[in-house]
Amino acid sequence: AGTGATLEGSSVTITSTSNQLIASLAEVTATEGVVLSAAAATGNITVGGVTTAAGGVATLVTGSGTDSITINNSNVTTAITSGKGGDTITLTDIAATGSSVNTGEGDDAITVGAITTTLVVNAGDGDDSLTLLGDTTGGTVDMGDGTTDTIVLDTGDYSLSSGPLAMTNVERVDITAGDATFDWSQLSGNDVT
Repeated sequence: AGTGATLEGSSVTITSTSNQLIASLAEVTATEGVVLSAAAATGNITVGGVTTAAGGVATLVTGSGTDSITINNSNVTTAITSGKGGDTITLTDIAATGSSVNTGEGDDAITVGAITTTLVVNAGDGDDSLTLLGDTTGGTVDMGDGTTDTIVLDTGDYSLSSGPLAMTNVERVDITAGDATFDWSQLSGNDVT
């Protein structure tokens, strides 16, 4: 992986200490999926996109750098684990079921087009943010240990009382746009301001 390569294959391993820019990871055989194994990498890893056929799973594991992953493909079911560092995960369009994001220690920024009933987000230690850009119909979010973990409702409709978003370890909820209906019992156990 070097500067802006498009990588095709079922598995890519990175152990480098230098920064790596991957323009795109592409599945070769339908439903084979894509695996990025970079837990040992200490440089910054950037993944600009992932392509799979319907039902394809992208398993992406990054190391201790300040990593950036972007996925805008409704065929892709994601299983993302990022290590230490202030990572940026942007999932503007992913498969409706089965996806997960687990970020490690650091001030991470996660942006999601919509939260469905099966998306699981575990933000880890640090002052993390989760920005929702679409309608929310459920899901599970644990913002991890931090002092200003924030959920930002940016656009869309949030009928959280009819399709509850299970939230833990949230210190702030920022409603910047859209319509929001909350059942405040969802925030019990959180120290929200």
